[in-house]
Amino acid sequence: LGYTATVGRLPIRDNETGEPHAGIFFVAYALEPRRPDRLVTFAWNGGPGSNAGLIQMRGLGPRRFTDAGGLVDNQETWLDRTDLVFIDPVGTGYSRVTRKEYGAEFYQTRGDAESVAEFIRIYRIRFQRWDAPTYLAGESFGVTRAAGVADVLARRRIPLRGVVLIGLALPLERVPVAVREALRVPSYAAAAWHYQRLGPALQPDFARAVSAATRFALDTLAPAFGRPDRPAGGEREALIRGMVAYIGTAPTAVNDWVVEHIPAALRSRVKALGYQGGHATYLDTEARVRLRADVFGFFEINPL
Repeated sequence: LGYTATVGRLPIRDNETGEPHAGIFFVAYALEPRRPDRLVTFAWNGGPGSNAGLIQMRGLGPRRFTDAGGLVDNQETWLDRTDLVFIDPVGTGYSRVTRKEYGAEFYQTRGDAESVAEFIRIYRIRFQRWDAPTYLAGESFGVTRAAGVADVLARRRIPLRGVVLIGLALPLERVPVAVREALRVPSYAAAAWHYQRLGPALQPDFARAVSAATRFALDTLAPAFGRPDRPAGGEREALIRGMVAYIGTAPTAVNDWVVEHIPAALRSRVKALGYQGGHATYLDTEARVRLRADVFGFFEINPL
């Protein structure tokens, strides 16, 4: 892909005085030949406290780091479909307040969302992207930020085409732990569908596979996770068969609270789903891999 990379910092000014209270750092990629009406996605990581380096260099950007520390073209980049703007929210990366006393304006949920939304408004004007369909993409806590930014943009009548939620770190404190853990299954089912690891009854239809996995998670798995005792015998075997069907892994990878030590000869073949989404994998060279009921299927051991 031919593209132009732009690095800079835009000022976030006080509405009344016009004085800059912070500067937000960004890295932008625009596909060549550039078009002002081409779709643009504003992306950030979470934390709170993380800059956008991970989602840029391990996820969506046109270049990515290798496991050996090198830099190569990213075959999974989104740049072929959308221009990309990676944002460091105030207090992360190279984004800073201009005076220490201004920190309280930004280091809270509403101020964080307001400042990112203001950055997007300024960027659209500064780079003449007001005709570009606009998306947001947030990872982990960035999902919560994306919801807040979308709300601010809507109140300012700035059109938004959509929001991509990565890692889905939404506040779920009121949801029982058993339900939260069980609801990992639909995400793993989506990843299994991507890698064509589902059976013939589920692989042909993505929506049906995810819907069926959700029903299994809520109706069968969550009640089992929430019990004071652990399922045994035939009941446990039925749960394992269900999990295997929806996550596309081997039955031996589904076990409760098991830690397996991976022999050195196999370490180079152990892969984990990518941090930014299950569409990508990376090598995991740690000496052990945890296989728990709440993270089953996360790790995949390729055959020799």
